[in-house]
Amino acid sequence: MFDNLARLIKHLWNVFLSWLNPNRRKPTGIVAEAEEALQDWKQAKNALNYADNEMIDYAIHHLNATEKRFIGLLYKAREAGLKAWELNEMEDGNSVT
Repeated sequence: MFDNLARLIKHLWNVFLSWLNPNRRKPTGIVAEAEEALQDWKQAKNALNYADNEMIDYAIHHLNATEKRFIGLLYKAREAGLKAWELNEMEDGNSVT
């Protein structure tokens, strides 16, 4: 019993230390691509707020394109068998999982 408890404590300690490490592994593959697409989408929403009359059509098109890309990557991740992953917190404080 003490061996199991010691292994659990050691495992939790290692998880804590890896969390503190600034060089933690970054997601790769479809997860990283989806996170990048989400950031692009948020930037496109922000750009739409500041678009002038000459650029409004482009801003709308870009917003729609980035949204479609993000949604497409979510479908692709689902097809690959990924159920959920934790993304960085969104601007409004809600986290996407």
